[in-house]
Parts: sequence; C-alpha cells; structure tokens
Amino acid sequence: MPSDAQYTNDVAELASKLRADAEAKLHESLEGRIPGELKSRRLLVQGRAADRILRAIEEYQADLVVISTHGLTGWRHMLLGSVAEKVVRMSPIPVLTIRTKAVS
Repeated sequence: MPSDAQYTNDVAELASKLRADAEAKLHESLEGRIPGELKSRRLLVQGRAADRILRAIEEYQADLVVISTHGLTGWRHMLLGSVAEKVVRMSPIPVLTIRTKAVS
C-alpha cells in the first residue's frame, strides 16, 4: 500500500488528468458549432449535473440553456432519471433540448 501522502498525490494527479481530458472533449464537441456572434459560455463543473446547471443559470445570469438528452423512456428513464427533464422543469429560463443520436 502506498503511504497516505503518495495516495493523495496519485488521486490529485488522476483528478487533474481527468479534468484536462474532459475540458479537451468539451472543446472538441463544441468546436465550430456555436456561431461567433453568439455570446456563450462553456462550463465544466463537478457535482450532480442538474443541480450544477441550475446553479450556473443563477451565477452567470444565463438567458438560455442548451442541453442534450438521450430520450430514455420506460424503466430506463425511471431507473436513471433525466438531467434534462429536471433542468426543463426547474429552470427559470428557456431550455433548448437536443436529442443525441442513438448509439448502437
């Protein structure tokens, strides 16, 4: 077993790498999709997704939220819930949902 200090350093390093990877994927996925004349903000945060999105609406005084949805129904929706659904229901501003392509 590594010492506590080593373990803490390893966890911090892994967290840093994961965040860098997530930032790169976020940048890649949105590259060229947002017209330059639109004022937008890309945020990468940790926590419960719907709660963090709703908090960001207030913090950044957003006018619109754009969120993707998998379009789950039935038991999958009941089991997994829906971030998009919670944001749509609780958001004080308009929410544009975009259904993602089905993955085979």
